[in-house]
Amino acid sequence: MDWQTAQFWAVLRPLYIALIRTPVDQRDAAAIARAEKLSSSAVRILDARLADRPFLAGDAFTMGDIPAAVTVHRWYGLDIERPEMPNVIGWYERVTSTASRPS
Repeated sequence: MDWQTAQFWAVLRPLYIALIRTPVDQRDAAAIARAEKLSSSAVRILDARLADRPFLAGDAFTMGDIPAAVTVHRWYGLDIERPEMPNVIGWYERVTSTASRPS
């Protein structure tokens, strides 16, 4: 959860603000490109973490998956180029299916 806040959201937030909250005529293309690159780097870290496990902490869905999934959800919602992240895609599908199951 600390990584999501201090690393992932820290680099995604400026991109999110620039593309969602900033009027098109006021956007800084260089800042957007920089934030997009940093965000992709953060997702690559997440993809590598998920290479040998179904969830962030191992075999089971935990509290740590929730904030990271929220941030990935925002990342997927942006109109940007995204590198192929097969481990993140599989994990995100597992998390969203886990979250939508009735108890």
